[in-house]
Amino acid sequence: MFLIFVKACKKYRFTYAISSYSANNELTLILRPINTFENIKIEEKLCGLESYCRVFIRAIKKMKKYRKERGY
Repeated sequence: MFLIFVKACKKYRFTYAISSYSANNELTLILRPINTFENIKIEEKLCGLESYCRVFIRAIKKMKKYRKERGY
């Protein structure tokens, strides 16, 4: 799933930062569109491998929606 996510980042021109260090046992993914100063934050409780897949799928959907609404 991570490889698909990385390819989507290249396609939709985003960079990302992943953090799993939290007192609340959360996974945080921050998406940054290239050539802007915006950040899109996605959080998910860590319950296992499914949590990572859910975060990557949600991130791909948000990237696609962002580029559809605002363009490149």
